[in-house]
Amino acid sequence: MPNHQAEDAMVSSYALDTVSAPMRRAQWMKRSLESSKMAKVAIFLLTILGTSMVISDGVLNPSNICAVCC
Repeated sequence: MPNHQAEDAMVSSYALDTVSAPMRRAQWMKRSLESSKMAKVAIFLLTILGTSMVISDGVLNPSNICAVCC
């Protein structure tokens, strides 16, 4: 927890002034994603989908499908 000294402002990333457009855009995106319930659910579902696709790649591959079909 900062004790509101001048050194804390120099070290803390929260006290930085946003001078560049990419930094302002990144902070806007972060605020909007953190405050939106719909965005949180969408990111969660995409994460679960991506993880299941990676895991299933080793389980079900074209050689397994051909062995079952033929």
